[in-house]
Amino acid sequence: MYLIILLLALAVSMDAFSLSLIYGVMINSKKKKFILAIMVGIFHFFMPLLGNIVGTKIFTIISLSNKIIAFFLFMILGLNMVLEKETVNVDKFSIKEFLIFPLAVSMDSFSIGIGLYKGNNMFLYNSFMISSFIFTYIGLNLSNS
Repeated sequence: MYLIILLLALAVSMDAFSLSLIYGVMINSKKKKFILAIMVGIFHFFMPLLGNIVGTKIFTIISLSNKIIAFFLFMILGLNMVLEKETVNVDKFSIKEFLIFPLAVSMDSFSIGIGLYKGNNMFLYNSFMISSFIFTYIGLNLSNS
């Protein structure tokens, strides 16, 4: 069980790592990189928790399987990733980007929280937080190397 949770935490941290490689080029301050990595970790802690709460509410109203709802959420996220073409302006990196980045990379954690219907597990939330912080921080610092 714990190995599966650690592998899942590693998997959800990979998107944060890959995007942090790109964002690290735009951020020169070590302090801003550390703050951004902390924010990503915090979002990866609270998004599956929020997803679990939302999933519990949805499953009490609708009698669908959590696997079906998780499938549709991942399908929507995947289609959004394929169809969306986003450009990043290197000249400016504002507070808006500092909030959007952690939210964007933690949406997969939200859907995992929905899939964990009645599976409130603090080890999972802490694993997501720690691994996403570490991988984001490494990615932000590797990009300037």
